Parts: sequence; C-alpha cells; structure tokens
Amino acid sequence: MKAQLSLLSLALVASLGSAQLSAKEALQFKDVFDFKYAKGTQLSEDGQILTFSADPYRGNAEGQVYALNNNTLLASVERGTRPTINKAANWVAFTQVPTLLEKETTKKKDELKNNLVLVNTKNGEQQTFNDVKDYALSDDGVWLAYRLDKKADKKDDQEKDENSSEIKPDKKDKSFDLVLVNLQDKTTHTLNNVFSYAMSSTGEQLLASQSFSDGADNQVVLVTLNNDFATSVLIDEPGVVANKIAWQPNSNTAALLIGNYVNDDTRRRDHSLQLLQNGALSTINSADNSWTIGKTASLTWSEDGARLYYENHPKLAAKSVLKEYKDEASL
Repeated sequence: MKAQLSLLSLALVASLGSAQLSAKEALQFKDVFDFKYAKGTQLSEDGQILTFSADPYRGNAEGQVYALNNNTLLASVERGTRPTINKAANWVAFTQVPTLLEKETTKKKDELKNNLVLVNTKNGEQQTFNDVKDYALSDDGVWLAYRLDKKADKKDDQEKDENSSEIKPDKKDKSFDLVLVNLQDKTTHTLNNVFSYAMSSTGEQLLASQSFSDGADNQVVLVTLNNDFATSVLIDEPGVVANKIAWQPNSNTAALLIGNYVNDDTRRRDHSLQLLQNGALSTINSADNSWTIGKTASLTWSEDGARLYYENHPKLAAKSVLKEYKDEASL
C-alpha cells in the first residue's frame, strides 16, 4: 500500500511540474538581448580578486568584482567596461561608458565622455572620476593619473597672429590636462597640455610630454610623486614630443621615443631613443647607421628589465625637390 501511495505521489508531482512548465511563456528572440557574457575577465596576481564586465548582446554592461576567498560579490559598477586590476590588487578600475540610449540618440559623438570608476577591493567602495580620456594606476595603488577628456586651452588669436613661426602638431596628436591624485589623502596636482605620460613601476616618478598648440613651449618633464610634486624639465625645445614612454619593470629607468614637429615631412622626421637613468638622458644609437627609429616604433622591456626591445627601419631617401620649368631648356 505504501509503495502504491509513493508511486501515486510521484505521478502527481510530475504532472504538476509539467503543467507549470507548459504554463511558462516560450523563449522569444527578444530574450536573447538579456543574456550576458563575461568580457575582459581578469584575475589578480594573488588569485583573490576576479573581475569582468557582464555584457549583454545589446544593452548596458555591468562591471562586477568578486572576492574569491569567500566567493562574494564585492561590487557592481553600472556600465562598467574594460576592468583593470593594479598589481597590489587593492583597486579595480572600470571605464564607465555612456548608456546605449545616449549612444543611439546623440548626434555629436564627441560629446559623449567616459568616466573612471575605482573599486576598493578591501571594502567594495567606489570612486568616480568624470570625463576621463585615459588613466594609469601605480602598482602599489597610492597614485592615480588620468587625462581629462576636454580640449586643452589654446592661445588667443592675437597671440597666434604675432607668432608667425607656429609649429603645428600632427593632426591626430591631441593634448589634454593630466590630473595626479594621491588616493590615500586625496591630494591632487594638474599638468597642462599632456600628450603622453607614464608612471614608474616603483610609483615614485612620472614622465610627461607637454605639447602646446603652437609648439613653442613643448617640453618633457619628470614629476616626483609626493605631495610637493617637484617637477624637473628634461627636454625644453620648440616642437619636441615624446611619442612613447616605457619604464623599466623594477627601477626608475625609462626609455623615451623623442621626436619633433619642426619637420613637416612626417615620414622623414628625426626620432631618437633616449634612456633616462639617475635623472639624466642618454641616446641609444642603432647598431646600423643606415637604420633609424620611427614615430610608431614599439618600446618593450623584458620581464626582468635586463633588455629593451624596440623597432627600427631603413632610413628613407631624401625627399625629391620638384623642379620648376621656366623655359624650353629647363624642360
């Protein structure tokens, strides 16, 4: 009898379950837009922090940070994309993009700006920095450097008219104001018209290339990362620009790719590879004098910092001068 009741109970449960399933709405194509997948997954070096961006097929992403020691969700960041964990794993940085509606309805796309959201992995607290072009976090998590996504100030028209020897940067080379933030005591410092920058792995120094609209005041500076922000000028000459900056992984040594806007022929500009050691610059020459380094060359240090790898290419022939035909003989 008990066996018969058990079988009857199982049959009843099965029939109820099938009835509930049939009552549910069938999966529609529109439901696909709600499905999310993990994008940009990163794991901290100590294996304790996991982060990724939960991206839908079409819609707004959500940044997520998990503590793996107890499998808990530390923080969710609205529209958080491209997560980055600093080396000490005390911060997770997200690029917060505009909403999908803003992207679809805004006619002037350059009016849309990204924000930077920092998540403290100790307590899950979030800090937001608005209108961020790009950023860098120190390995120890003490310093943040970011460029404001706003056009750098230009000199007024009167001063431009007086300056007939204006040196123009390349069309795609844009400068923005750089903000340095001490994340412990909130101290800030701003550098104007920064084209490129990089923070040392030790978190003690920052290199920045300042490029102005007329090129006259261009310079490359070294900033000491303390609350005094002591700044020393390494190179000060019209048109100078550091196209690439690469710090050695374990010291305050850096490689810089230095160019100049003075020569209008972009393919035949002189570029040099400079090495910064103990506050002084020296030039690294190519082993073959018929080869040279170019503006887009990559600079990469080996993991132990013992070697510097860079690209170079054969020198181009001098630019031909167009002849002027004045008479039958010259033609």
